[in-house]
Amino acid sequence: MHSNKLFNRTRWQLAGWYAIVLGLLLGIWGVAVYQVVLHTQRYILQQKLQDLAGTLHDTIEPQLQQPGEISSSLKTILPGSTYC
Repeated sequence: MHSNKLFNRTRWQLAGWYAIVLGLLLGIWGVAVYQVVLHTQRYILQQKLQDLAGTLHDTIEPQLQQPGEISSSLKTILPGSTYC
């Protein structure tokens, strides 16, 4: 009868350690996957913003003929801008 209690106690300890280790591994894996997805999303957003800024720059630059003067076509490209 005494060995049965010892066996049960050891079994519960092993199950507890297994649950702790597995929980830690799953937690670390979840954080790692989250960081990779976050980094990828930020990189894609940065690339899209750079493309948009380049397109906007290429569209606006020919319209700027003289410093301090803004053409009417530039006002249609940037409606509501405080500089127009």
